[in-house]
Amino acid sequence: METKTAPQARIAIRQALGQLLEYVHDQQSSRRRHPELFVVAPAPALDIQKYLKVLERKYGLRLKYREFNLGEDTFRV
Repeated sequence: METKTAPQARIAIRQALGQLLEYVHDQQSSRRRHPELFVVAPAPALDIQKYLKVLERKYGLRLKYREFNLGEDTFRV
């Protein structure tokens, strides 16, 4: 999971992607071949599902986006 503060969901994903890929690379011994990766940011997840599907289909990335509101103590994954 990578947390970003970008104003748009797509930008948050772009900012987080390199770090998430490095985490996966560092955990090569993991049994999960394609782990779920999460980007968490305050930007609304408007029209982001199509973009996430392309990343999964083209690159095999199981990437999820979760919006959180500053000031709230919890969010759903």
